Amino acid sequence: MTDKKEYKILTVRNIPVDVYRSISSLAKENKRSIQAQILLLLEKASLLTKLKPLDTASKIRASLEGRKFKNVVEEIRDERDR
Repeated sequence: MTDKKEYKILTVRNIPVDVYRSISSLAKENKRSIQAQILLLLEKASLLTKLKPLDTASKIRASLEGRKFKNVVEEIRDERDR
């Protein structure tokens, strides 16, 4: 059994020319159609609203918990003194 995504149709009108040119330029740089580029931008924006910076930082801190880190400042000073 495969998961099927449901898709909706979205029409956007009256896009400012400078915005359209920016999206078009991005699409060309990334070898995408304008539609694919806009979909990617929308997906990224959707993820940004789901990911809260403090939650992300907490997850990173939790993954690093218990690890021993060296004093980077001391290591740099030691390297300079060589």
